[in-house]
Amino acid sequence: MDTSVTGAFLMCRSLVPHMRGRGYGRILNITSTMSRVSLPGREVSAQILANIPLGRWGRAEEVGQLAVYLCSEDAGYITGTDILIDGGWCAR
Repeated sequence: MDTSVTGAFLMCRSLVPHMRGRGYGRILNITSTMSRVSLPGREVSAQILANIPLGRWGRAEEVGQLAVYLCSEDAGYITGTDILIDGGWCAR
């Protein structure tokens, strides 16, 4: 965890001066849903999928579409939030 948090922090810190200079910018930190969910032992794919209400793995395009929106002017008022794309895993 330390590597992930430190890496994200250092990357953000290095980008902020450039964003200030331009007066604009977006930073998206993307992690796996599994970073929020603790599974006992090793789970196989079928067991995990059985607990996802949509019954399938997410597609990269689904994450990408949200990233494009968040980087757009339409999302300019969205700041400092977590958005889960997990097929309902954490809401169950």
